[in-house]
Amino acid sequence: MAEYVSIKRFAELADVSPQSIYKRLKKENNPLQPFVKRVEGKKPMISMEALSLYEDTEEPVIHIEEPEQQTS
Repeated sequence: MAEYVSIKRFAELADVSPQSIYKRLKKENNPLQPFVKRVEGKKPMISMEALSLYEDTEEPVIHIEEPEQQTS
């Protein structure tokens, strides 16, 4: 049986923002769509199986580095 996680958790595992996942899910013919389910009108959950599909995409991952704090 597939394990389902929140979009937020899935995004953390895929190293992208949750907005990126939602944006991709809105596209037609998205390969992630079959892995999404809603339970009783709650927020969507996505199967961990979809993570391998997401990692295979060429979508860039942007890392924002925090500036170092200076001490006086």
